[in-house]
Amino acid sequence: MNIRIVKKRLLLVEGKDELNFFTALLNTLNIDTVQIIDIGGKQQLHSKFQALINMDGFEHVKKYAIIQDADDDYQATFQSITDLLRKLNQPSPQEICQFVSNDKVAVGIYILPRKEHNGMLEDLCLASIDNNFLTCIDEYLSCIEQFTTIKNKPKARLYSYLSVNAKNTLSLGVAAMQGVFDLNNESFLELKEFLENLR
Repeated sequence: MNIRIVKKRLLLVEGKDELNFFTALLNTLNIDTVQIIDIGGKQQLHSKFQALINMDGFEHVKKYAIIQDADDDYQATFQSITDLLRKLNQPSPQEICQFVSNDKVAVGIYILPRKEHNGMLEDLCLASIDNNFLTCIDEYLSCIEQFTTIKNKPKARLYSYLSVNAKNTLSLGVAAMQGVFDLNNESFLELKEFLENLR
């Protein structure tokens, strides 16, 4: 991994979109003490996380959180992360939105889109959008489905929204930095409360 650990609080996320999204979200919370690290998707978490905890500077980390998409199996995603933490002798929370600690570091896990739900970051962002707007998008996509199969409906819904609201981007993370999403919407409340624990 080509990074340096420079802060005592870390937020480990799945990719560049997530890095930008969480930068925007932490800014709304006025939290500047957290270093966000793109650790890759589920397939990369095990190898990159092991490399991370062996890096110079990790010994100074006081708190870190791992955030990943549930995708199709919220419980399996959570279990995979807790298994990894235990294997590497790191504190392992019993549930999401919870931080646990040993004598060196506190660790938290959050599974997107929210507690006990399958899905992804896109689903969380969609929950913050006006239902009337989403109805129009769904009607459009329903028409499109007469001609082709939509492989990832949440992404298609979000890209449709971004195509008319974001400036020159279909990137969720860049759109969040542009202020396209209302990050004060109640949909983000649980996640923001979790992030407050990283202060």
